Amino acid sequence: MEKVSFLSMAAMAFCAVMSIAVPIILAIVLRKKYRADWLPFVVGYVVMFLFAFVLEKGTNSLILSTPAGRFIQSNVFLFGLFGGFMAALFEESGRALAFGTILRKNDRMVNALMYGAGHGGMEFMMILGVTSINNLICAGIINSGQQASVLAQLLPEQAEKLSTAFEVMVTVPPGIFLLGLAERCMALALQLALSCLVFLAVQRRQFRPFFIAFMAHALVDAAAGILSGLQVPELLIECVILVMTGLVWLVVRAEGIKAKNREQR
Repeated sequence: MEKVSFLSMAAMAFCAVMSIAVPIILAIVLRKKYRADWLPFVVGYVVMFLFAFVLEKGTNSLILSTPAGRFIQSNVFLFGLFGGFMAALFEESGRALAFGTILRKNDRMVNALMYGAGHGGMEFMMILGVTSINNLICAGIINSGQQASVLAQLLPEQAEKLSTAFEVMVTVPPGIFLLGLAERCMALALQLALSCLVFLAVQRRQFRPFFIAFMAHALVDAAAGILSGLQVPELLIECVILVMTGLVWLVVRAEGIKAKNREQR
């Protein structure tokens, strides 16, 4: 088997570093330029981990292990919609709970952005960071010629999947790994927008901004899952997500203007 190129490994390492650096740099900018509080950033990190990577993941595992869950997984559209709905349910509920309790006194919009930086930052690290580190480990195995011995220690199904991953890793261009970084940056931008909407919902005690955030989150995640399941080219998927994220930000702007107009009356 061919070896993983130096450029590919450099791209993996760069993505691993940026998965931590991007959210922190964003938080520092918000702190230095707009005097945002650090508490929302920390709370965002914790809430994302608990609600998405513990509660949502555990619930999904239980549901998908049932006959109904296996039926859902057999249909790319149902599976995409299920994933989008569950992500919106847990993440937006966690966001609303945070803004309504521990962050109740952090009542400036910039703190909603700070929360989004933490919330999205945890996702950034857990998805791109962990994936990049795993890719680097696999690349090291390939380049050291140890893939045969590693595959021999696995169950047949696991070995088949890992063997396919090894083959893909040596054939894809380095830019593909950087595409993951671009995707995570868009996801972070979406998390910032959703945080603003839920913040407005809690501050104004109105359900509409929360509902918009919930539906936007569900639809974006569902679209990504469905298009990926249909094997649509990754670049096209990212373009669709970019457009959807831009639309969400337009809604945030409109809702923000409405909030300011009400305050001025």
